[in-house]
Order: sequence, then C-alpha cells, then structure tokens
Amino acid sequence: MGKHNATSQQKPLLFINQVNNVIQSKQQTYIIKKAQSEHTSKNEHIVNEAETETPEVIVEEPKQTRKKRINEMNIEEKIVHLLKLPTTNNMPRIVCEFNVKENSYKGVVIGLDGDIVSIRTRTRGEQITLHMSEITSINVLGF
Repeated sequence: MGKHNATSQQKPLLFINQVNNVIQSKQQTYIIKKAQSEHTSKNEHIVNEAETETPEVIVEEPKQTRKKRINEMNIEEKIVHLLKLPTTNNMPRIVCEFNVKENSYKGVVIGLDGDIVSIRTRTRGEQITLHMSEITSINVLGF
C-alpha cells in the first residue's frame, strides 16, 4: 500500500512544466493629433473641389454566368458539353439516350462534325451518325 500512495502523489508522466512568467501587456499606444490650422483646411477644401469636378467612371462588374444544368441546355449545347467532358481511365463517358423521330439509341457521343453527331451505341458498339436536326431529345442515363 505504501507504494500505491507514493505513486498517487507524483505528477503525471506526460506533464510538462510551464514557466510561470506573467507577461505584462503594454499600454495601448496613444495617437496624438494636432489641431488643424486654417491654412491646411483651406488647402483641403481646394483639393475636395478638384475631386468633385472629375467625372466618376462607373465600372460595371460583369455578372458571373452560372453554369446551366444539363436539363436546361438545348440539344446542341448538350452535345458540345458531353464532348468537352474529360475522359480518363477512371471516369468513363456518360451514356445518354438519343431520341430520334422514330427510334431511340443508347450510347456515348464520340464526335461532332458540323451538323453530324457520331454516337457509339451501347449494345452493339457500332458507330451511328445522326444529323443534329433529327435528334428530338437527349436524356442522360449515367456512366
């Protein structure tokens, strides 16, 4: 028991002794202003008049255009957006459903040449070319 009492009165092993110095904070610095004389106030008045005579140029900040959601884009914007997406091994191209007047194709946009859109179908892997005017809607299906 004597051993137990001796260890309970010791300081913890991870205790770090801190220096007990009290740092006195300095008094706040005082700013002393001299009274302005008439001479300086007249000069300031002349300067103020000169400043008011110059026309103010209002610089309009350009509004930041927010990115459209893919549902808000038209067909041409969707195709351009799908082509600009980065394609790496980690991120595959986005699979979409392309609705044409009579059929619908599920696949990935490969390229755009003027008004002709190249699509690789998901099922057979064949390449289909469609005119942009033939496409009625584009629905995003996923990866």
